[in-house]
Amino acid sequence: MAKFTAVAVALVLLALAATGVEFSKEDLESEDSMWKLYEVWGARYKVARDPVEKLQGEGTPSVRLSS
Repeated sequence: MAKFTAVAVALVLLALAATGVEFSKEDLESEDSMWKLYEVWGARYKVARDPVEKLQGEGTPSVRLSS
């Protein structure tokens, strides 16, 4: 019985962790609303970045335009 309870609790915790950040069409309509959505996402997944880092997109590959 204890194993069943442990497995059930683990499955519930896994299901809670697997939920994403809900958003709507309105969240994607403006840059301000998208930044707010980003902040919600960051809080949900404990990602802290300062505004300069957000704009630089750390971890994002650099794009070079050939001339």
